[in-house]
Amino acid sequence: RDRLMVALGLDLFAVNDERFMDMFVAPGAVDVLRNERESLQKRQKILQSCLTEFKNVARAL
Repeated sequence: RDRLMVALGLDLFAVNDERFMDMFVAPGAVDVLRNERESLQKRQKILQSCLTEFKNVARAL
């Protein structure tokens, strides 16, 4: 039993962070979140551009 606990401890804690997180993350979840983040960043750039353009038009009026 003690050997099992040591082996389990090594499997869980003697790995780098990326491998540790892979044990608890659903396959593809990280990619989905990464794609969502990229999509939101693109949307943010578009909205920022619209805001800048709106400010320019408002100043011109």
